[in-house]
Parts: sequence; structure tokens; C-alpha cells
Amino acid sequence: MFVGMAVQMYGGIQQANAEDDAGNRENAYYKYLAGTSRLNIGLVEAKAKSDSDQVGAQQMDEVRAINERGRETVGAQKVALVSGAGVGSKTGEQLVADTANKTNLDEMALRYNADVKMKNIRIGAEGESFNLENQAQGYEMAGRNAQISGQNNRRAANLRATGTLINTAGQTAFNLGNNWDKF
Repeated sequence: MFVGMAVQMYGGIQQANAEDDAGNRENAYYKYLAGTSRLNIGLVEAKAKSDSDQVGAQQMDEVRAINERGRETVGAQKVALVSGAGVGSKTGEQLVADTANKTNLDEMALRYNADVKMKNIRIGAEGESFNLENQAQGYEMAGRNAQISGQNNRRAANLRATGTLINTAGQTAFNLGNNWDKF
């Protein structure tokens, strides 16, 4: 009987330790997932910067190309005016000014569109980073809950083992009491 009680107690203590270990392992896993989410935040932010830089560089190239075409067009118009080619009802100065104005408008439109695109990239990255941080915090919370659950399960298993000990001791005392008269 005492051997059975000892085996039950040992099993209860081992179960308690296993429950605690399982909670700690699950907590470590969730910490790993949280760390991965936070690493992904860095990747998202780096990609957003790279994409934004690429849009900025592309915008600069397009602005240079528009300005170059504008200068070429104004030059061609001036040559045509000097050579006496007909320009319709506009004066030569109006024609050149109109071309320069349209070139400036094209440049501003390009810059605006690039700025909007870069802002959208940043906003998207901020949203994704926010979601990843929330995910990381959720993982950390789940890990803490798993650890606490493991600790609570260990306590419950220890209480069950103690209850088994008390129950067995009480049963043994009862049996000895009933058999005392036989001695």
C-alpha cells in the first residue's frame, strides 16, 4: 500500500513538473514568434525606404527628361521664330512662355504624383508595422498565459499529489483503527 502511495505521489510530482515545463516551452515558442514579428517590422520598414528611394530616383529622372524636352522644344521654337516660320496668332514670346509653362506644370505633376506614391508607401509600411507589432504583443501575451497556465497546472498537480498522500494516510489510519482490536 505504501509503495502504491509513493508511486502515485512520484507520478503526481512528475506530472506537475511536466506541466510547468510545457508552459515554459510554449512561452519560449511565443517569444520566438514575437521576435520574428519584430524582425519583420524592420524588413517592412527597410523595403518601404528602398521603394520610396526608388520612386524618388525615378521621379528625378523623369523631371530631368521633361526639362530636357522642354528646353529642346523652346530651342526649336526660337529657331523657327528667327527663321520667320509662321506661328499662327501667337507671338513668339507667348509660344515660348507657354511651352515653358507647360513644362513646369508637367514637372509639378510628376513631383506631386511621386510624393503621393512615396507617402502611400510609407503609410502602407506604417500600417503593416503596426499590425506586426500587435501580432508580436499578442504572441507575448499568449506566451505569458501559457507560462501561467503551466504554473497553475503544476500547482494543481502538486495539490492532487498532496491530496493522494492525505487520502492514503487517512485510509491507512482508518484501516489500522479497524484492525487495532485484532492485535
